[in-house]
Amino acid sequence: MPSYMRSGCQQPDGRTGSGLIVLDESGSILHPAAGARQRFCYRVYAADDQGTSYAPLEYVILGLGANISQNDFYAVSVSVNGVMQNVVWGQNAWILNDADPDGNTGCTGLKLAFPLNNATDVMGVCLTMQQLYTVGMLGSCLYADGASFTGIALPAPQQAESESCPATAYQEVDVCVPVTITPYATVGDATVTCCGAPTVTQGNGTCEGVVGGQCSFTVSQRMCVALPVTFGANTQAGEYTVACGNAGEGSCENCDPDNAAVSAVRSAVERGMIRMQNAIAVQSTAKIAQPAVRGCSRCQARMNQTRIQDLVRDPMIWRD
Repeated sequence: MPSYMRSGCQQPDGRTGSGLIVLDESGSILHPAAGARQRFCYRVYAADDQGTSYAPLEYVILGLGANISQNDFYAVSVSVNGVMQNVVWGQNAWILNDADPDGNTGCTGLKLAFPLNNATDVMGVCLTMQQLYTVGMLGSCLYADGASFTGIALPAPQQAESESCPATAYQEVDVCVPVTITPYATVGDATVTCCGAPTVTQGNGTCEGVVGGQCSFTVSQRMCVALPVTFGANTQAGEYTVACGNAGEGSCENCDPDNAAVSAVRSAVERGMIRMQNAIAVQSTAKIAQPAVRGCSRCQARMNQTRIQDLVRDPMIWRD
């Protein structure tokens, strides 16, 4: 069993009620590879490692970094004796900070209230993080049978490893695609229908018409062709460049720690003033779907000038 534990805690009435918290090394991913999520897993035992000291466990508080909130968890899972539990924030899971610590233990962190009422009960906890955190030895606490057990040092997420400054760039692009429409006409098999009863003339009569003649006629149809066109764009980022500013003590000038200057960053990006830049190539695309053809007495096409982010609306006006 790993060495991260706390045992032999004396209760006020002299009884020894000692649970254990250990890092579950098999389920934890403290230093994930690229693309993987960081995970901290723990096992909480109702009794000590000898199984001789036990008190009913009411809740556990796992140490966390001061700035970690509920939104920083990708997932929080809890099991008791192998049975998955329903974690509900505000009912059996809370984030406690220095301004509002636990009233019984004075501890801060992630409070999980899943009682262990038998000496053989075991709770499993896994915290999967949204981003990568530095690993620190932070204090965790147990509250069992009216007594607090504190000072349990366990590896826990402490501080986000890096902060980023998101920016959105905008590029206007005019897209034009040439379209050629080639009408066609296909003649099907002729269908012959007799009109009335045949006429039989006795003797060698004379037939009207031209011997070996042919009858010719034309069929015309006005069409309206609806041609859906889908416009889009693909982007490809080039190598970024960095221009170093002044170095010195203290925080950077003109930097808002609350990230309230997003609009200013966006404006600077639009004017090409951001010092760390990516050369971004925009490749426009135009996809032409199969045209839909209808017969109509009169057709009129209308072309709308539009930006790339607008939808192509009403490409054809149908009128009788």
